[in-house]
Amino acid sequence: MHRFLIAAAAALLALSSCSGDGESRPTRVDAATAETALESMHLAESGDGRVQYAGRSFEGSSFVFTDVVISAPAGDESGETVHADRMVIVSPRVDADGGVMFDRLTIEGMAVVISQPAESEPAEPQRGGSPKMQAAAAENAGQVRVARIDIVRPNAAFANLIAGGFSSETQEDRDIDWSQMAFERFAIEGVDASGNDDGEPFSVRVAELSFGGFDGARLGRFALTGFGFEGADAETGAISASLRELLIEDFDASPFIQALRAESGFDETPSMLNDPFRGYSNFVMRGLDADIGGLLLAMEMMESRNETRRNGDIRQTARLQALTLRADPSGNIGAQLAMGLAMMRYQDLRFDGVSESLFEVARDRVATTGDNYFIMRDGFRIDSETDFAGFDEYVRRLNGMTGATEADEISAAMMHALEALVLHRVRLRIEDQGLLDRGMQTAAMAQGMTPDQMRAQAAVLVGFGLAAAPAEIPRPLLAQLSEALAGFISNGGAILLEANPAAPVSIGALAAQAGPDGAFDFEALGISVRAEAAE
Repeated sequence: MHRFLIAAAAALLALSSCSGDGESRPTRVDAATAETALESMHLAESGDGRVQYAGRSFEGSSFVFTDVVISAPAGDESGETVHADRMVIVSPRVDADGGVMFDRLTIEGMAVVISQPAESEPAEPQRGGSPKMQAAAAENAGQVRVARIDIVRPNAAFANLIAGGFSSETQEDRDIDWSQMAFERFAIEGVDASGNDDGEPFSVRVAELSFGGFDGARLGRFALTGFGFEGADAETGAISASLRELLIEDFDASPFIQALRAESGFDETPSMLNDPFRGYSNFVMRGLDADIGGLLLAMEMMESRNETRRNGDIRQTARLQALTLRADPSGNIGAQLAMGLAMMRYQDLRFDGVSESLFEVARDRVATTGDNYFIMRDGFRIDSETDFAGFDEYVRRLNGMTGATEADEISAAMMHALEALVLHRVRLRIEDQGLLDRGMQTAAMAQGMTPDQMRAQAAVLVGFGLAAAPAEIPRPLLAQLSEALAGFISNGGAILLEANPAAPVSIGALAAQAGPDGAFDFEALGISVRAEAAE
């Protein structure tokens, strides 16, 4: 399957990116100006470059091409070609530097047949599509249909990258500096792909994949809607997934652009860490459904928002709504999951959560505010409070460790990053809301004893296990932990863990203290563990 997806992506990107419905009026150009631009784009005559067409006309300020065939780039041994009903280039022209410019490029009614690897058996014909495409699918690994590809107002660098893509010259050795590219919008609409992987058929569909407002570093908007996948695996069984919408706004793409620049030799060291507070303004995922061999996963919504205040501080809120895990016993994995759920007397598992934090930029300090919890319905609730300083420096040092490759180098670089992160306070409360009782009843039934006997035995076993803990962990802390866990197991309620140091402490220093050569002073760190009785 990976070969098919790579080939499909290459076929789409071979057209060198595109975008959609711009509202601004097109630039007015005359036929002579547009003709000069076509020559630079290798489109003046059918077959000048990789593109052949049956018809060409100039309408308004646009060239319209019909019955378009785009052949594989030079050096591509697959021989795969793209067929399109129509291609429109709006306002093609040449700028003062001799580079190609245009307002919009649209390709409609695309189809590409992915070649069958020589060592593979021909695939069975796929259902749907024209008889011609079914016959082609029988001899090939699959097919991709795309209703429309658009690009609106690329800058000169991006427009010339596209023009070069139409050339018959080899493109694979070109170094592309993506930080110099820009466009208003790039969109792929109506994707319908099907194929086979080692004899297992699969299909992919996408209503729309769009990118808007890219300036070489930030992306104004990313949207994926109407995604669906269906396939199968010999061991897992049937696999399907769908997603109604994924939206990201004001996304900082610079870490990924830097990685591409490094790969092309423009930068020596890439930066791959996206700042969670400055990396986007809005993230939303809605309508996720998946069936993996009978393991049924669904999620109504997950969202996160970063709001910058007038003083520069950033408030981040996040919410997880109705993440649900169920089992279909007719599936290979679902049968095992259904058994486990039944033993614990669950029909499904549902998770919800919210979080809120404030990044005080001037103080370089991140602390939770408001509600911060994660819940499993009829299972547990986890509430958390955190307060850290040194966040910006921590992120900067993490980005600096991308050059580390050896285990010792990575460990040292991570410790260096953690030294910048300073702990002021952490509080974690884990409350049982039914999971402990269900677990004890299930274990008691398996052991042939009552739930109360099972609780008593489990509490004793926890004490024995903690007694064997390494000598570096202070005995008074183990005593606290043992007493808290024994009380929690016996009586339910909640476990409360806190670290409230008398003076702020570096996480790196704390990690060093926890090592074999450290002197772990849990009292100075204000660490405590205790059980709270059920109300």
